[in-house]
Amino acid sequence: MLKVIGTPSKPSVARGKTSGRQVGTAQVKQEFKQIIFKLQKDAQQNVESIITDSESAPDISNPQRILSFINLVQASLKKLNTT
Repeated sequence: MLKVIGTPSKPSVARGKTSGRQVGTAQVKQEFKQIIFKLQKDAQQNVESIITDSESAPDISNPQRILSFINLVQASLKKLNTT
């Protein structure tokens, strides 16, 4: 099927034979390099705090405040004769 469709690329052209590596040439072995491990404390130092001002309030989820707010809303709705 692909032979029928063809390809947009041009056919390859031989550009001559390269000499390559000479016979008997010794390759130099790669130099050993010491492994450097990342420490966890380095990663913790780069972490920035993304807490906004509204999230930094310590008593937002205080159950006592939530109950007092609910009671206040219910009392206000009762004065207005609505539910």
